[in-house]
Parts: sequence; C-alpha cells; structure tokens
Amino acid sequence: MDENEEIKKSQLEDAERAYEAVCEAMDSFGLKYDSDDEELSVHVEVAGEDMPIDMSFFVHPDREIVRMVSPMPYRVPKERRLDMAVALTFVNTRLINGCYDLDMQTGALRFRLCESYAGSEIGMEAFKYMIAITNMTEDDYNDKLIMLNKGIITLKRFVALVTAGEKKPDDEEADE
Repeated sequence: MDENEEIKKSQLEDAERAYEAVCEAMDSFGLKYDSDDEELSVHVEVAGEDMPIDMSFFVHPDREIVRMVSPMPYRVPKERRLDMAVALTFVNTRLINGCYDLDMQTGALRFRLCESYAGSEIGMEAFKYMIAITNMTEDDYNDKLIMLNKGIITLKRFVALVTAGEKKPDDEEADE
C-alpha cells in the first residue's frame, strides 16, 4: 500500500469514527434523526424559539471536518437578494462561530458551522456546542431575517434592530 492509499484509509477510518460520534451524540441527547451510513450524514430537527430548526451534519473524510448546515425554510426573492446579502455580511461579522450563506442564484439561505477532527477525536460536547450555537444564532436572527425577506422592514431597520441596545461609538469614548 503506498503512502496516498494509507492516508486515504486512515482518513476514512477517522471519518467513520466522527460519523459514529455524531450518531452517538444524537442518541445521548434523545434526538430522533435520520442517518445515511454511505454518505456519512445525519439529519435532525430541533425545536427553536419560533420555529423548528433543521440541521444536517456531513462528515468529509478528505477535509477531516464535520460540516453542519441548517437551511432556512424559505427562499429569498430575487428583488431582495442584494439587501439580504448585505444583511448577512453584517450579521456574519458579529458571529463568533458559524456563518450565514446565501445562494444568489437560487435564493437559498442557510446557517453553516464546521468542526475539525483532524488529528483528534471529536466528542459529544462538540456536537452539543454545534446544536446550541445554531439554535441560539437562528433564534437571534430568524425573525429579523424573515421580516427583511418579506419586505416588512428595510435593510436600515434590520441593522437598527440587530444593534438595538448596543453601545454607540460616542458611548465608548465617554467611558474612557
């Protein structure tokens, strides 16, 4: 067996362990999920504050990561995609972990989060964290994103809602 085949074999073994860890985590959390052993993927739905949150976990042997994607249950209409892209850029700069993605061609919107298992084991706490961060982030932004998507609020109002209660630059200078 040459070096490349050995790397691929070890990557596949690591990926299978990561996939098993995802399934074990879902079992330990008491979540009902669908899994695909061939694709190394798990799909689960958890209760959010306002609506169910769909999550799919994908293990990528070649990248040595577990990628979680959570699609929003709506599409962004063409006429709102530019404003939505700007809003998501604004939101993404505020997030510590994870990000929102918008497909400008289709209007598909999702939250995405990745966790590496390269050179290490990945455990239940990592998946608990991924679920918690996704749930908190979507609960924080879902209402505002839906209102922007439906044209109920403008991009300017979206920014105002996101930043409500935060210190303004003048307040920071006064604290010094």
